[in-house]
Amino acid sequence: MNLLNEKMINSIKSKSLDILNVLENSGVGGIMDKGGLKCLHAHLADYLVNGLNPIGEIVYKFLQWPEECHLCEEGKAEQ
Repeated sequence: MNLLNEKMINSIKSKSLDILNVLENSGVGGIMDKGGLKCLHAHLADYLVNGLNPIGEIVYKFLQWPEECHLCEEGKAEQ
């Protein structure tokens, strides 16, 4: 899914094709190579989003993340 509209894409292209490449091809936190190590919270977020990040999965299991987590919903209720 592309969250950028055509005007945004053209604006980015005019500045840098490298930036456009990163936006189109990287994951959470700029993760490009799932085998590399970045901030562990970024790997965990990537794993929670798509379930395909092996480092994020290790962090997930280490933290003993609950099957049914409602932490985000609780945070919204407090606002």
